[in-house]
Amino acid sequence: MDDRFYADIDGSDLIAEHHLPRSGIEHVIDLTPFPTFPNHDAQETHVFLAELSVRRLLNRVHHTMYGSDWTRRSLGLQPASSDSPSYDFQSLSTILNVSQELDRQLDNWFDLLPRTIKPDINDPSRCTGPKLNMLHRFHSAKDIITRPFLLCAIDSSPENDVPPMVLKQCEASIANCRAYLDASERRLMGPSSCAEIIIHTMFSSILLLTLGSVCPALAHLVPDIDTLQKNTIQSIERFAVDGSLMQEIHGIIILLHSKTRVLRRAM
Repeated sequence: MDDRFYADIDGSDLIAEHHLPRSGIEHVIDLTPFPTFPNHDAQETHVFLAELSVRRLLNRVHHTMYGSDWTRRSLGLQPASSDSPSYDFQSLSTILNVSQELDRQLDNWFDLLPRTIKPDINDPSRCTGPKLNMLHRFHSAKDIITRPFLLCAIDSSPENDVPPMVLKQCEASIANCRAYLDASERRLMGPSSCAEIIIHTMFSSILLLTLGSVCPALAHLVPDIDTLQKNTIQSIERFAVDGSLMQEIHGIIILLHSKTRVLRRAM
């Protein structure tokens, strides 16, 4: 399967990442039957169907976890009004069951991947080609499912204790941000037409990890933030062409690296 298909899939994730207006096409996609193929055993068929099914799942994630008003307020996407106050940890508990169900569906997707494209999650260093792409997609989706809990913990007052159920989701989000960065770095080692989109999402992941590293309640989960930032800077460096957006992202991460050192010394 050529990189144009992955660019389309990753591009739709980028639209969701930037919280652009919804077109409603996700509802059409959910109702559209899967295509038929002359060769059901071909690796290309397995990859195509796996990408389609996980895209349907991500549509559900974005619709149920990021589409509601209270989630948008908690993520800072719209201001809270006097009759609609900001939400706290107690509010997040109302979508915990939804998050857990979506996470279960993602695990089922991974378990049902054909052997020809299923990565070894216990030894990701051996993953290449389609298996690396599937691993990349898996950790990206895991992070998106748990991210609201991480953002809520980061945005909370230092005086507030993070409830165990939120901390558990934060641990999962941080672990999958790490894994996503690792898979991204290995994908960028080779040629890819969607490198720019991967780098955008790497920027999001390293930003979340950086914020977690300077949050008193989460800092112990990211003790190696210095190494993670350095690795990300190194991976993106060759794409940072003068005058490009990649150069701007590269420069921001370098600045984050410098500022994080100062902030962590003061903690």
